[in-house]
Amino acid sequence: MDAQGSGAKDRDRSASAGYLSAYDRVTVSLWRDSHAAVAAGRVPMGSQCLAEAAAHALLAVLRRCADPPALLARYETSREEEIDFLLIASLVPATGPTPAPATDPDDTLLRRIREASFYLRWLELVGPCST
Repeated sequence: MDAQGSGAKDRDRSASAGYLSAYDRVTVSLWRDSHAAVAAGRVPMGSQCLAEAAAHALLAVLRRCADPPALLARYETSREEEIDFLLIASLVPATGPTPAPATDPDDTLLRRIREASFYLRWLELVGPCST
């Protein structure tokens, strides 16, 4: 593909994210921050590889979301959130002195991994130029 075709593709991707409300922009920013934390290894000792594996396992599920609005809507669905946490918890050992239930929304590691997965799918859908 020539440079001009590539530039047009990037503009189309940016435009597809142009509909975002302020709330959605904050949500995507949260996903980006969680992705950075997981990618940088700011997770409990010994969990880095498992955290990345869990993020990619959930990413495979999130590929069912065909566009940004579907991805944002799925993020807000509590039933889907519970399923996401169960998947992640099956791959990442419980952390902390008293392990929380697998679906405990206060478990920061599980939440960060989930948000990192959403950010990876976001990048697949709209590209890095829109975040």
